[in-house]
Amino acid sequence: MKIIMDGRAFQDAAIFTSTEEVRYYLAGVAVEPAPEAGYVIAVACDGHRLAAIKAIGSVDPPDARPIINLSALAAVKKCRNPWLRIEDGTVTVLDLAGVEIKSPDDVPAGDNFAVAKFPNSLIDGTFPEWRRVMPATLDDGGGPIAPPAFNAAYLADFAKVSPPAGSRFKPKRFIRIVPTRGDGPAWVFLPERPEFVGVLMPVRADE
Repeated sequence: MKIIMDGRAFQDAAIFTSTEEVRYYLAGVAVEPAPEAGYVIAVACDGHRLAAIKAIGSVDPPDARPIINLSALAAVKKCRNPWLRIEDGTVTVLDLAGVEIKSPDDVPAGDNFAVAKFPNSLIDGTFPEWRRVMPATLDDGGGPIAPPAFNAAYLADFAKVSPPAGSRFKPKRFIRIVPTRGDGPAWVFLPERPEFVGVLMPVRADE
């Protein structure tokens, strides 16, 4: 198995991973091919919120859906332009500062840009079919909606997603929340990151 992916997608998805030992398969970032060639989708969910991020990358074989643990996260955060290459369960963190990447083929082979390696970095488990928890439709109007309640701390985590690539300064963080009918989950969008989509589960007032 070989995976190449933008390290920022891994870093941003990691915000939404679970820390529960029982659901160990949610303690990492799942990666799968996107419908568009040359892209992957990084997904993470902790049962309360979910994030799916489309990014440049590739997964070989294309039917693989590996779950990457967070052992490489600290190294990724230190890079100016982090990329991940995963082969045989080992994550190699590359810092490609100054290298323009428009497709997975642009990621240099070899270890000239490697900053760290992390063996045994895949979680042996199956990530749930995350699309099943995505709301069926957007609801931007069409009558009164009984607004559900959302955990403020979970909502604040969406503001931690990194700014657009190439931004010199952190932009103002705007979060768009689109509720579904009734007391279902809400879509969460970041206008400056159109490749990101989130889902936030409602909570009862007494939770």
